[in-house]
Amino acid sequence: MRMDPTTGEAPGWVIRVTVKEFVEAYPHIEAKHAYTELKEAAENLFECKVEWDEEVVERGKKSTKHRVVRWIYEKVDTTTAGWVDIKFAPSIAPYLLGIESEFTKYKLRHAADLRSIYSWRLLEILAQYRDTGFVTIGYDAFCQSVGAPESCVKDSAQLRRRVIEPAVKELQEKNGLAIEWEPIVPAGRKVTGFRFKFKPDPQGRLF
Repeated sequence: MRMDPTTGEAPGWVIRVTVKEFVEAYPHIEAKHAYTELKEAAENLFECKVEWDEEVVERGKKSTKHRVVRWIYEKVDTTTAGWVDIKFAPSIAPYLLGIESEFTKYKLRHAADLRSIYSWRLLEILAQYRDTGFVTIGYDAFCQSVGAPESCVKDSAQLRRRVIEPAVKELQEKNGLAIEWEPIVPAGRKVTGFRFKFKPDPQGRLF
């Protein structure tokens, strides 16, 4: 599907979320603050990215291509009255919206409920392995993927306390993900990576 040359938008990939829908999804938010909260949540999507590996065939040879894509291809217009239009990137939209099915608001609501950037980025990592439910990742690669601060990169105990545990807890509580994880510590030496085993909740809210 190509973008409209006039509007620069990809039909079907622009989702309008109204303040009314936002309040219905998050009744704990005061109505007077709802639009501000909605705009902030939508704007934060622009800073989020997703990475995955895909198999490509070139000149009869198979290879793996690593892709890095923003969730949305344009910052949200916050001057609108009562709604925001979220413009999902063409490369990622089919995965988020469903290749042949219409957009599922239920999934968006649960994903948008995440407040920690580390939760978002851990979610991005797990999403790449949703078919297997298991991922092993090196220490440096993990720190880079989640955007861990330097103090945590240098101290695995801080990384665990400030990044991994809060992110896992939020994904468990807000997305219903069953996650088990452990550090990789060969022969009692320093942590060299992590193993994550996960399973989406039975209602399929996440993947």
